[in-house]
Amino acid sequence: FVVLANSKELLENEIKPWIEQFLSVRGVALSQEKTRIAHIHQGFDFLGWNFRKYVPKSPHRKAKLFIKPAKKNVSTFYRKVRDIIKNSGTLTQGALMGRLNPVLRGWAQYHSPVVAKATFNKLDLIFWRILRWAKRRHPRKSVGWLKRRYYCSGIHRAFVYPVKGIDGTVKFRQLYMLADTVIVRHKRLPGAYQP
Repeated sequence: FVVLANSKELLENEIKPWIEQFLSVRGVALSQEKTRIAHIHQGFDFLGWNFRKYVPKSPHRKAKLFIKPAKKNVSTFYRKVRDIIKNSGTLTQGALMGRLNPVLRGWAQYHSPVVAKATFNKLDLIFWRILRWAKRRHPRKSVGWLKRRYYCSGIHRAFVYPVKGIDGTVKFRQLYMLADTVIVRHKRLPGAYQP
């Protein structure tokens, strides 16, 4: 959990001892390694997000709080996607998409209420991992051939897989693009709404 206060002294001298006493009655203690007191301008990581208030360069503007995906969370996610692609050398294109889409969509949906658009755009490096996967499958083919085979020319960097329907029509299943995730902010609650 996160506790916010007006000063560091208030946190250290009043609130932290009260929380420790409250938890000790219930047989629980604060972890000394994980508990930390930080200024909001330095920021802190919580539940995969980084909370930080940025001071503007102009003196006429107010400081703004930005909640972004934490760097540790982003690198863990990228490693997970990289390992899925790396260990999928024998899978078909459809099976690889079946493994990747739930992971990509779930992570993107979790981070969709925060300031994550720049992170989503940066993580579309997954495109190059997919291209390397295709190159491993067809080592003697050119990059142009691979793009024609695995990517749709109408959509920028769209890894698509044709699926035939029962009626014979061909539909395309597409790899989930993080950059296409719509950012939807949470509605702010009034101050008196919460205790």
